[in-house]
Formats: sequence, C-alpha cells, structure tokens
Amino acid sequence: ALTRSIHVADEEVRASAVLLSQTQALTEVAESTNDYFKRARDAGAATGIQANLALAGLQAIRLDAVRAEGRVRQARQALNALLGLPPTVELPLGPGADPSVHEALGATPDELTRQAVERRPDLAALRARYQAAEEGVRLAVSKQCPQVSLGTGLSLTLPFFSKFGRPEMRTAMAKREQLHREFTAAVHAARQEIAAAHTLWQFAERELELVENELLPNAEENLELSREAFEAGEVTLLETLALQRALVEARTRHTEARAVRSKRAWELLAASGWLLGASQENNTNNEEDLKR
Repeated sequence: ALTRSIHVADEEVRASAVLLSQTQALTEVAESTNDYFKRARDAGAATGIQANLALAGLQAIRLDAVRAEGRVRQARQALNALLGLPPTVELPLGPGADPSVHEALGATPDELTRQAVERRPDLAALRARYQAAEEGVRLAVSKQCPQVSLGTGLSLTLPFFSKFGRPEMRTAMAKREQLHREFTAAVHAARQEIAAAHTLWQFAERELELVENELLPNAEENLELSREAFEAGEVTLLETLALQRALVEARTRHTEARAVRSKRAWELLAASGWLLGASQENNTNNEEDLKR
C-alpha cells in the first residue's frame, strides 16, 4: 500500500508541476495581450469592452496560476509525508517510470487475480497459514492410529487416553475451515479490487487516447487556422486568443489524462501484486550486482 501510494503521489507531483508551467506560459501571453488592448483603447483603436475582456482573461489565468501553485505545494507535502520527510523539503525527482508499458496490464482480471494469489504478500500469508492448518489436520489424523515402537521388543500403544485423538482432530479441522473461509474471502475481495482497478485503468486509457488522437490535434489545427484567418482580417484578435486558450486547456487535459492513466496503472499493478514483486526483483538484482 505504501509503495502504491508513493507512485501515485509522485505522478501527482509531476502532473501538477507541468500544469503550473503551462499556466505560467499562458499568463505571459495574457499579460502581453492585456497591455496591447490597454494601449489600443488609449489610442482609440479598441473599445472599452475589448480591453475589459482582455483584462478579465488575464485575471482568470492568474487565478488558475494560484490554484496550480497550491496544487504543486500540496502534492509535494503529500509525497514528503509518505517518505517521512519534513513538508518543506524540495526533493529532486529523477525521470519517472511509465507503468503503462508493464506486461501485466495486458492480462485479464481473472488472470491478474490468479497471479495476485502468488504475488500479494497478504494473500500469500493467508495461503501459507491455510497450508499449515492442512498439515495440522494430517498430523491429528495420524495420531489416531496405533503407535508402533521398536526397542528391545515390539510394543504397540493405543491412543486410548486421548480418545483416539478425536478432540485434537476436531480442533485442527475447525481451524482449517476457519482459515479456508478467511482465504476465500480475501481472494474474493482481491478479485473485486482488481476488477475495479482494471475498469478504471481501461477508461483512463481510452480517455487519453481520445485526447491525444482527437481533442489535442483539433485544438492545434484550429489555432493554426485562426492565425491565418487573423492575418487575412477574417477574425479578431480576441477570437484568436480564445482559440489559443482552448489549445492550452486541451494540453492541460492531456497532462491530466496522462497522469490519471499512470495512477490507475500503478493501482492495478499494486492490486494484482506486480508492483511489490517488481520492487523485490529489483532489490534482488541490486544485491547480486553488489556481490559481483
């Protein structure tokens, strides 16, 4: 759970930083536009409404910048809390991993559930306890049989005083049944968790594909066409700036969609046991490298 939370928090830090950078770039454009319309209004080349609209656009973008800065700070604090660091520490982040390329994401929920039984520590622990209880039942059953010993002679001991092990066997079987129910319930809960995580990941993948293939290219093409039309005098500067804002919003949505897909992928890998397994494999490889 901690590993999953750190990966998700890391994605939030990176996405919020990108959004802040995009907002800052748009603020610079809005400021230059506002200055242009102020001068144009003073010179009588623009109306007061146009100047006020440009100022309103700048104020809205400045508000977005404040929110983006707050989001970055909150994301940093959340990540630091998970890592046990003070809130004010500016932890430098290396290149982030892309979980969407993990081979496990190509498996079905049923396949991931079967893999989770082997890879998730909580399920593996329950499974080991059930297997130990199964061996306890076998041991109790074996004590029902007469014990033969060889010494100076042959002796036969009957488990008469232990009522032929029946109380011990009933206790062992009850314990095995209880652990069987706990294990079955845990697998059922894991199956539900994996199915939900798989659904969220699929929809995040589809949303990102739609943004990348349709929304973002359309916004970029509209802005390019508006620039050509502005040079020809067919559209106003405000209309061009509105399309430019639409492009920035499309890029913002693209950044958000990429972050959401990565978060959903980390959650699915964690639910199916692959996230911690990958970390353990990396640790093993690092130990082997140190030995060599």
